[in-house]
Amino acid sequence: PGVFGRLGEEMDHLAAHGINFEVVPGVTAATAAGADARVAQRRWPALRLCRLHASGWPAHRGRGRGARRLRC
Repeated sequence: PGVFGRLGEEMDHLAAHGINFEVVPGVTAATAAGADARVAQRRWPALRLCRLHASGWPAHRGRGRGARRLRC
């Protein structure tokens, strides 16, 4: 999997070490959450705004605290 959007770096590392690999597209957690909530993410007006924030990096901490929770 491409962890935290670093797929390019991971591919470079594998290639540099002579390791064969295959990239297989998957389902993001955001898409899976929408499916679980039975929200069609591609049908208007089901989703008007999708705001995702990672919390693994100090630069991202504290963002999005004022965002409202959407009820489906």
